[in-house]
Amino acid sequence: MRVMPPSLGVYGPGPRDRSGVATYIAESLEHLQPFFRTHWVANGETWISPNQFDYALYHIGNNELHRSSLRAAMLRPGVSLLHEYLHLDLYFQVWEDISEARQREILSELARKSGLSARSASHFVEQANARGIDPYAIDIGIERYVVEASKVGLVHSSGVAQRLRERYRRSQIEAVPFPVRPWGDYDRSIPEKFGIHKNMFVFGAFGFIGEYKCIPLILDAWQNWRGKPANVVLLLAGERQFTINTEFEGVIETGWLDSQTFNALIQRTDCGVQLRKPSLGETSGPAAAFCAHNRPVVLSDTPEMRGIGIGKNARFLNVNAGNEELLALMQALYEGRGDKRAGYIEEFAWSLWAKRVHSCVTGAAMGI
Repeated sequence: MRVMPPSLGVYGPGPRDRSGVATYIAESLEHLQPFFRTHWVANGETWISPNQFDYALYHIGNNELHRSSLRAAMLRPGVSLLHEYLHLDLYFQVWEDISEARQREILSELARKSGLSARSASHFVEQANARGIDPYAIDIGIERYVVEASKVGLVHSSGVAQRLRERYRRSQIEAVPFPVRPWGDYDRSIPEKFGIHKNMFVFGAFGFIGEYKCIPLILDAWQNWRGKPANVVLLLAGERQFTINTEFEGVIETGWLDSQTFNALIQRTDCGVQLRKPSLGETSGPAAAFCAHNRPVVLSDTPEMRGIGIGKNARFLNVNAGNEELLALMQALYEGRGDKRAGYIEEFAWSLWAKRVHSCVTGAAMGI
């Protein structure tokens, strides 16, 4: 008699959301199928209590698309996968869902850290912006509410895991590499549509094109590259989130991309430039993709990035050092260009991710 696998409620953004986490969840389900009967409880759709499942997996990110996941995580202990550990903006965006006691606690911690007293989240953001303070990057340990309510806190960086273990010694924190499917063939006509031709060398920044991705720093380095070879281009691949002039020679900006186009362009890229300032302890899928395939990539020199920078071709940059250091790295990586087929690192395999998640969810002793 065949035993039916246990049920697993998977909470997070839904398939209609323009979200990297939603894409992540969609791909994860097929790999969880051997272990669970999965139910994707998408944010904004019909609510199902986590108590209706045998187990629960909560995806926690830094915007309101994770509203239902946060709600569920507070209702029942499960495994919480923190895509950012400093997810203060999530609380700002779902402020009305939070108890008054917790609101007061958060505002008190923000006042202690910033010196700004506020009546509400929106009032705090307004004051911080007026004083030139980034209201979303203040580390008050906001992750403690999820971590302390969870059976296991799961992250994608060994650096983040170590930091959280030091903060929450009674909590179980585990790290697993961001899962990446091995690259295969792709439609070669897609890069051509963006003016990327066969013999070009492509530097690329992928994902939402926001100020926190250090785009001004990257563009400064690009403009200061004297004698830049004519075949070198800079690709900004993703939806822009702030106002900046990108109309420079050799710069290609794409806007929002569907997954097929995004994947074709990242495979065509010779060297990634995936920077963060400030870092919110977030996961970078594109950075993981470059690392998983041993493709050259420049990452911020932070514990979070070093924790995902597996492989021989990751380079780390002090983003406070100015554009000269980045320019020198880019020039060196161009001069040292070689075979892009450096090989896939199995530690990033979805199959290993699924085994590790199964182990965390059920408490089973499954070494990987």
